[in-house]
Amino acid sequence: MRSHIVHLEFDHDNYILRDHKVHGVRIIPGVTYLDLVLRVARELFPQNIGLSKILFTEPLATTQDFNRSVEVQFEEEKQGTYKVRIRSQRIDHQRKAHGEWTEHMQCLLDFEKTPANMFLDIRNFISGSDNRHDVSEIYAEARKVNIEHGEFMQTQGVIYQKGNEELMVLNLSDLSEGYRDSFIAHPAFLDGSTFATSSFSLNGRPGIFTDGVPYIPFSIDRFEVYRTLPSTVYVYSKSQTISEGKIPEVNRNDVMLYDEKGEALALFKGLTNKRIRNSQLIEQLIQESFQSSAGQTPAKEEKSESSYQREVTVKPIQQKNLISDTEGSIKKYLRESVGRKIGRQINEADDRRGFYDIGLDSKQTIEIVRELEAKCSHDFYPTLLFEYQTIEELSAYLLENDAKYFAVESITTPPVCDFQNNQNEIVDE
Repeated sequence: MRSHIVHLEFDHDNYILRDHKVHGVRIIPGVTYLDLVLRVARELFPQNIGLSKILFTEPLATTQDFNRSVEVQFEEEKQGTYKVRIRSQRIDHQRKAHGEWTEHMQCLLDFEKTPANMFLDIRNFISGSDNRHDVSEIYAEARKVNIEHGEFMQTQGVIYQKGNEELMVLNLSDLSEGYRDSFIAHPAFLDGSTFATSSFSLNGRPGIFTDGVPYIPFSIDRFEVYRTLPSTVYVYSKSQTISEGKIPEVNRNDVMLYDEKGEALALFKGLTNKRIRNSQLIEQLIQESFQSSAGQTPAKEEKSESSYQREVTVKPIQQKNLISDTEGSIKKYLRESVGRKIGRQINEADDRRGFYDIGLDSKQTIEIVRELEAKCSHDFYPTLLFEYQTIEELSAYLLENDAKYFAVESITTPPVCDFQNNQNEIVDE
């Protein structure tokens, strides 16, 4: 199996970082990696490529004291398919490395692109539109939830609405346009496309800005680019129905990019955004950097998954008490899986509480999904725990679709935590 590793660096003053802040922290928008992978892949492979099963695992952030050394890894899984990972490590201004590597994105790369035979009648859509908004209104809403875009990362243009359909006509700033030829898909266009359908919240309809909690890209089923993006991009999407009073944890859409003739430029299939539930999750990305620059040892986070794992010892266990029914075995499995992540016992009273309310963070939800994939021998959407937000909801879904993997005779549960033990050991039941 072949593999390739490409190295690069992101400086704190890189225009993409300088002009994209979340809760005051300079962060690379996850969709920026799509262009990075495409440009690197173009040097490695002669074929046209597509990306699938894209997952953004943790944002990349920089500080004045620390830049990031980045690796893009391509590892062949089977002929015609590569596993791609992007990870980074903090480096100081003398290029000395600090801390561990952090993974930011993973996806599959293949050479099977969907024919770009999709067409949109741009002129007809605009002439028949019901409402019109300026793109600047969306960036103003983003600022209210502490997502700031500077000159390089803020697009300009007009948004047209027709029924539940939306067409964003996006242009780059003069600064960004000067660098457009350096990219296949300019980061500002990619980031601007993630605001698809958000203009409906300007009409008073429930949307991603409704309750002041921002969304950021979490996963994409598939992404393809058919041509280098031109100076003007037309972003088409359809609004999803959102129930009054219930803002979803994830927002999922298919988004198409067209040129002025209505010919397809790029495709986001299953672009999924998730809510940022806690600003501290963003601020913690640079906390360690500040502590290191001050010569301090990074403080241990209470009840974080990483610190919990350092403190515990895993002992072999044997299942002694079989569960009487499959539904019960699923709930027991999920309680113990969640309990291991957050470091406390989960009981029946927690079954109807949201996973975030119980204490899980985004990385831990992804890990639980991966554990379920290993147990059930097939893939799940990475948003599984956002779509089924409690143990009760998720167990009902698993009972309907994967009951055979939780049958009593075949149940294998994860280690059980004895939280009464002062040594914080994982012990036999």
